[in-house]
Amino acid sequence: MKLIFKRQAYQTNAVASVVDCFAGQPLGQGLSYRIDPGKAAASVQARHQAVDEMEGFKNAELALSDHELL
Repeated sequence: MKLIFKRQAYQTNAVASVVDCFAGQPLGQGLSYRIDPGKAAASVQARHQAVDEMEGFKNAELALSDHELL
């Protein structure tokens, strides 16, 4: 079976609408994020003193205010 996808105007418009919600958000530079230890932070720190050295990926913090997002 071969799937053939067509570009649908309603889908393109929906994607553009979501992207427009973040107009003004600065682009991130590089990947310098850390893993959020969450609720397990205390137990992790007790077992591993190097929690701050754990690296991972997450979305950049929003620079836009609530008013700008609305």
